[in-house]
Amino acid sequence: MADIGGGDEQFHPFSSKLDWQLARWAITEWVSQSSFNKLLEIPEIKEQLGLGFHNTRSMLQKVDDIPEHCGEWMIKQIQFRDRISHGVDETFNVYHQDPVEAVCALWGDPAFVDRLVYCEVLKTLYA
Repeated sequence: MADIGGGDEQFHPFSSKLDWQLARWAITEWVSQSSFNKLLEIPEIKEQLGLGFHNTRSMLQKVDDIPEHCGEWMIKQIQFRDRISHGVDETFNVYHQDPVEAVCALWGDPAFVDRLVYCEVLKTLYA
């Protein structure tokens, strides 16, 4: 969840910057779902802050509604032979996106217009 600043419309699908910041904090700080629910059960928290979600599930649904800007996520499995366990393969999931789509999305997003600078670099090769 990148911080791009600006008005509340930039925090869609969250209703406000505060909603977005609270969700970002809960996710990046690995706050457990039960702890986050207990926090949101305090009546003054929801009332005073005017949050657009009432529990972890509704907050995570908003996170899932964030539009894909950089293309679809893909998954590939890679396997390595484990020398310690004598030939048993270990399988790992690698999640990735198309880097060309990601760069195109960054350059095409008006939210980043003041933050991206293209600087052509000329490299000289010496034999």
